[in-house]
Amino acid sequence: MTNWPVGLSTGSFYRMSIFDVLRPVRENGFTLLEISSSQGHLDYREPEDLKRLSVQLRDLGLEPFSFHGPLSNHLDLSSQDEGQRERSVAELLQAAEAAGRLGAAHFVVHPGPEQTGPVGEEQRGERLERAAEALEKIRSHCAKIGVVLVLENMLPHLSLGKTDDLLKIISALDGQEFGVCLDTGHANLAGDIYDLPGRIGSRLKMLHAHDNRGRHDDHLAPGQGRIDWQLLLERLASQGFVGPLMLELSGENHDEPGQLLQEAQAGREVLERIQRGLQQ
Repeated sequence: MTNWPVGLSTGSFYRMSIFDVLRPVRENGFTLLEISSSQGHLDYREPEDLKRLSVQLRDLGLEPFSFHGPLSNHLDLSSQDEGQRERSVAELLQAAEAAGRLGAAHFVVHPGPEQTGPVGEEQRGERLERAAEALEKIRSHCAKIGVVLVLENMLPHLSLGKTDDLLKIISALDGQEFGVCLDTGHANLAGDIYDLPGRIGSRLKMLHAHDNRGRHDDHLAPGQGRIDWQLLLERLASQGFVGPLMLELSGENHDEPGQLLQEAQAGREVLERIQRGLQQ
């Protein structure tokens, strides 16, 4: 089965309020969304904003498939500082609650910190162990509120961003109910984009679909970079992947949604055209 819906992350519009972009998104034919928690885009800590967003999603006929947890330098589930770990867990639990209130069944998090720098093997093992312990707390709470925790592969230059780091965390949580989001741009920079789906296996629940030229995390629309989307989608089909392809494009140079939505439409067409070919 290759009838994968193509959705759109509102993180593509992180420089704008989410309330200003949902109608244009719907008018351009996107109905399946990942909701971004970027500061200035959505204040997920504010109950009235969540209530307003729920109403707008319902009125526009939009489905929040997933909710992306916050990204910040102060969030570190692997920190040696117990207080920092506890604060990080608490913040992500609050974001998970927001996902539940919005009806998003999947809560996407980066399992490691947004930090660079060398990490020795002994220290790496200790940090991975602490991260897995913290993620188990989040996974357990998500299960109680009807949300699935989804771990995303990170940029390879980050301190716990290597593919093996993610796989070790997955192994530590093995047997528990959670999933994985394959970020195609991150995997392309790591050099294992075509092998990673097979290594993740049935845990793979969704894709963050974006392209790059092999050097930077450009968040280009599919077809604008060097990723072989035909090969990638063939690999997904061969292992029976079932889930959405969620476009996650760069809003860095966009102050209004029009041009970015044109790029999203072009990327969607690339993915849908390949799917039609795989179905023949």
